[in-house]
Amino acid sequence: MKRTLSLSTRKSVLLFGGHYSYYKKDGVTKENIGKLLNDILEVKRKMTEDQVTEVHLFLACPVAFSAAVGAILDNWVPVKVYTLDRNTGTYEFWTVLHKGFIPGLRYKEVEEVVTEQVKPEI
Repeated sequence: MKRTLSLSTRKSVLLFGGHYSYYKKDGVTKENIGKLLNDILEVKRKMTEDQVTEVHLFLACPVAFSAAVGAILDNWVPVKVYTLDRNTGTYEFWTVLHKGFIPGLRYKEVEEVVTEQVKPEI
């Protein structure tokens, strides 16, 4: 079953968990990225204090911002990630990120690459 959420904009940030939420509909720019990331860090702090156990994340933003949000959230609780379908303007559930799991990543190959890269030269 496809679950979707409609928002009025195609450039937005929505994060919610427990009774906390953060929504910025005006988009992410070079001028406001620092403030937005600090806002998200503060929401995460409040969620942590309240022992939130799950977060829903909706992003339509530059890749740099999504990477920074990922670093802030750091798999601290399961994060349900939704992706924007630009054709319909709706968000669709994509995956759940949680400690020790990255969707689609095959760990054996990653382990081989890491082992090879850190192998001491003799």
